[in-house]
Amino acid sequence: MQNVILKFHPILQKYTNGLSEHTVSINDLSDLRNSLEYLFPRLGIHIKRIRCGKNSRENIALVNKNKRLLGRYDYLIGKLRKTDTEFYVVPLFCGGGGDGV
Repeated sequence: MQNVILKFHPILQKYTNGLSEHTVSINDLSDLRNSLEYLFPRLGIHIKRIRCGKNSRENIALVNKNKRLLGRYDYLIGKLRKTDTEFYVVPLFCGGGGDGV
């Protein structure tokens, strides 16, 4: 188990009841994702809406303390490094208007 500080972007704090950061004890990135959904049910609903395609213009990402966006490979490996002591939970927006084509 490793303690990790989650820091929430201000836009996402409406899903965390205004909480800007929270510490969780996790084993891997899968635990981290599950913790987000369990500890913050409104955020969990938002994440599920993104996953099922109901919110196609927004996504949520994790950024490590070195400002590196975690990618698909990180999640496939799933392991935490000893230096993974904090993550930023940030929104990602896509599209530039128009009809979405």
